[in-house]
Amino acid sequence: MISTPRSLDDPQRLAALRNLLLLDSEAEENFDRFSRMAAHVLKAPVSLLSLVDDHRQFFKSAVGLTGPANDARETPLTHSFCQHVVTTGSPLVVTDAKHNPLVCDNLAVRDLGVAAYLGFPVCDSDGFVIGSFCVIDGQPRDWSESDLSLLSDLAAMVMTEIALRQRNISLQAATAQAEHLKRTAEAASRAKAEFLANMSHEIRTPMNAVIGMSELLQHSPLSAEQREFVSTIRTSGESLLALINDILDFSKIESGHLQFERVPFSLRACVEGALDLSSRPASQKGLHLLLKIENDVPESILGDLTRLRQILVNLIVNAVKFTEKGEVLVTISQRSGKHPDSLPLLHFSVKDTGIGIPAERAGTLFRAFSQIDVSTSRKYGGTGLGLAICHRLVYLMGGRIWVESTLGHGSDFQFEIPLLESPSAFSTLPSKLVGRKVLIVTDDAVQVRILKLQTQRWELIPVIANSGAEAMRLLLDDSTFDLVILDLQVLDVNDEGFIRSIYQSQPPGQLTILALTEDPEMGSKRLPYPFAEVLTKPVKSSALFNALIHLYQPESESPTSTDQDECLKRANLRILLAEDHPVNQRVAILLLNRLGYTCTTVANGLEVLEAVSRQTYDILLLDMQMPLLDGPQTATRLCAMAPPSARPWIIAVTANAMQGDRETCLNAGMDDYISKPITSESLQAAIQRYRPLSQTSLPA
Repeated sequence: MISTPRSLDDPQRLAALRNLLLLDSEAEENFDRFSRMAAHVLKAPVSLLSLVDDHRQFFKSAVGLTGPANDARETPLTHSFCQHVVTTGSPLVVTDAKHNPLVCDNLAVRDLGVAAYLGFPVCDSDGFVIGSFCVIDGQPRDWSESDLSLLSDLAAMVMTEIALRQRNISLQAATAQAEHLKRTAEAASRAKAEFLANMSHEIRTPMNAVIGMSELLQHSPLSAEQREFVSTIRTSGESLLALINDILDFSKIESGHLQFERVPFSLRACVEGALDLSSRPASQKGLHLLLKIENDVPESILGDLTRLRQILVNLIVNAVKFTEKGEVLVTISQRSGKHPDSLPLLHFSVKDTGIGIPAERAGTLFRAFSQIDVSTSRKYGGTGLGLAICHRLVYLMGGRIWVESTLGHGSDFQFEIPLLESPSAFSTLPSKLVGRKVLIVTDDAVQVRILKLQTQRWELIPVIANSGAEAMRLLLDDSTFDLVILDLQVLDVNDEGFIRSIYQSQPPGQLTILALTEDPEMGSKRLPYPFAEVLTKPVKSSALFNALIHLYQPESESPTSTDQDECLKRANLRILLAEDHPVNQRVAILLLNRLGYTCTTVANGLEVLEAVSRQTYDILLLDMQMPLLDGPQTATRLCAMAPPSARPWIIAVTANAMQGDRETCLNAGMDDYISKPITSESLQAAIQRYRPLSQTSLPA
């Protein structure tokens, strides 16, 4: 604590002292305990906690003091060494009072027998020096460095006690005003909630268009490079949405009721999406950004996609930030739970070859605002909040997070969470992909392991070559290769002549080359090399898989009878869409069309009532904020004018997504709820939950 020395009669200092309510108060065990400790540890006959005003010193605690001073619990300043500590704000060390020019004339030497004195300033939490914590000896004494250190620590403990006292006084004052401020606080809370709801709506409305249109673009004919660009836009948009959610859901964070979703999602897509955001800065630094997922890790899991990606993005961004050369390797594996009957654990590792962390600092990294040292924040930026957020999220997921690191040799941030497996939607491999022979040409051992795992998972037959020369030998000896995955970082293979000789080593038209590069721009350049695809490292499993599908996918077969039944069912479903924003209306129509549905559109609640009165609809997608008649008002009128069997199944579509919005929708008579930005997955899931109201009852 920084002390602010002032004169003894300074009005602000005196006010701070009196506001503590310690002057002329009864002795307290908390303070007496510190004085006893000081006397015992320093082997001093007297220990005092003196509070000094403008004319005296009052002993809040006194051990070993006798005579009138002890009885009165105070002395005038003529008998006080402590006044010098207060006015200077610095410790006072007196080894022989009779020969010390500062205190030799003080009457405490003659009347109280003070020969040696050691005192430290005592401050309140605002830095005002209010007194001294000291020990006194009747004989001259040389105070050691150990004596000074011990008394300094005890004085700090005294100040902590005083700070707690000061905080309690402030809390009591605040409590006294609480009733008076109650109505104002409630009004402010309502205004804040309304502001956050409006901001949520205003921000989510354009975000709905960004994410919705990027999803639609993903399913249109695109090159591999364009698919990657769109995927990055989609991933970045979702990450921005996650950030917006953190800001707009302020009330949930304040109250400590942060809720997690439990929905099925692709684990690989989640991790690859997190890697996407760091691929460009990693490439600019020449780093290898790698992903390894063990074979026993399921493709699809249950959990909160956004929160898991938030953790991974934070760890990967940090790893790239603090690594100047080498690699960042993300590994995912499955581990057994701590007990035989507990869930298995999903283990994540983000390992880098960066600056590393000193052992004495590793334990503080997950605290808020923690950095390795001050220079770290100057060089690399950041607030020190990221790892604290990761720690909290992992803990709330039922897991744990830790770091293993050696200074100068990189770090390995690891966390594990309970594994909740979900059935995978991508278990069937195209028949023309299985059994193809692929030559992997790279000198990166980690990349070899990753590509080998990926290709084996898809039932390809991988063969490894660590150099261009070895690759040519294998190709000349074996004419059955279908595919070459060629890492252009291998020094002796990055030339046109070598690549053409690869094609000439196999029968014409049989061999295909997929190139891997660190350069994100290479796919857009005009190249002399006849590559079928150019993929940017780290090679996303989905990008590689899609490239292979593009090359080897058989012609689409005609729909089965089950597919035809499903298509007929979708075509017959009557959907009414109520949305006033033209762009979001267009997004919803296109998403529905892509899912195989058609819909009728209206722009406000009055048009909904009119449309329902003219025609029967199975499902109503009802925007919450519309002109003339909003969503809740429209739902209330629909429920009042028609029995359940005669009205559509109402799905609320809201851009607010604040705490309590779902309850508002259901209380208005709606049957389900989805929040913007809507995706085909959320829309399809909501439609699949549809049940004719003649066969079910409304939610309570």
